[in-house]
Amino acid sequence: MAVVAKCEVTELVTPPKLAASWSSTTATNTQSKVIGGATRWVITFQNPAIRTAANRTLFIVLAQNGDFVSHSFTPPK
Repeated sequence: MAVVAKCEVTELVTPPKLAASWSSTTATNTQSKVIGGATRWVITFQNPAIRTAANRTLFIVLAQNGDFVSHSFTPPK
């Protein structure tokens, strides 16, 4: 799932939804979590190049089959 999430990060960098420095990051954590009643994969990326501390951690949420669900700088609940 980390490889799929990395592809999603790269796609978010291309239309600049994320800073270009995110394309060189790697996943630091992968976990399965129930979000809104559905089991999802949450893959965490860290980017120390980002100035704002609140935006240094990126969470990519994928469905169990690997489809992209969302991205956020706050942990999904």
